[in-house]
Amino acid sequence: MNAFAIFIWKESLHILRDKRTLVILLGMPIIQVLLFGYAITNEINQAAVAIIDPTPDTHSRQLTDHLLASNYFKLQARPTAEHHLEPLFRQGKIKLAIIFPPHFGRALRDAQPTQIHLVTDASDPNTATTLASYASAIINDYQSALVKNTDNGPQLIINIRMMYNPDMKGAFLFVPGIVTVIIMLISAMLTSLAITREKENGTMEVLLVSPLHPALIIIGKVVPYIVLSGLIAFFILSTGVLVFDVPIRGSYTLLALELLLFIITVLPAVF
Repeated sequence: MNAFAIFIWKESLHILRDKRTLVILLGMPIIQVLLFGYAITNEINQAAVAIIDPTPDTHSRQLTDHLLASNYFKLQARPTAEHHLEPLFRQGKIKLAIIFPPHFGRALRDAQPTQIHLVTDASDPNTATTLASYASAIINDYQSALVKNTDNGPQLIINIRMMYNPDMKGAFLFVPGIVTVIIMLISAMLTSLAITREKENGTMEVLLVSPLHPALIIIGKVVPYIVLSGLIAFFILSTGVLVFDVPIRGSYTLLALELLLFIITVLPAVF
């Protein structure tokens, strides 16, 4: 037992003296806590919105003030027509658009059913649903305040439209995401295993004394996995399109270059 305790003490000293191991043991938990605490969050705070109000009046201004005073939303743009929303969503400038109908205040005063359109970016279904729910709750509170002291108050009808994924299909979100997960596993894990296997079998030393430069040997081990990762990404995307009807819009060349860049950035984990 004394020898066993000395062995444990020796291994503990080895860990404490290895700076790379200490960085992983101490740095990774801190980084993950900060990421999950600050960056990775489902909370809605100051989400950028656009408001289309063709005929501004007292009621539309009051409802706008209620929405912006909640601290959930931040006014980013006031487009004059609905077709101006598409570029704003594509550029990532807004997450939600609120469209008032013409003569909104007059319809409320006449106690007529009035529709308010909420347009969200459903490429991220969870965020889109949360934004629409928050905005709907504020609009319903405003309506409740209007009808509180009247028998026949205005009727606000909320019409929610999801852009890019109107049917809220989960495959549109998960199929593109699984490409990155599988590529990360193949590029990092399998490539690391291939190089480690060479060391365990004792063949790495044989390769290192060959005429090839050591860097070329490593690159030669990595290139097949780059090609394999690209083929697997193509297979997953093709399956998504053919089986789940996931649309691919835009440049295929740009998509291929982005996949290649992602694979190259994952591979340094091997070294």
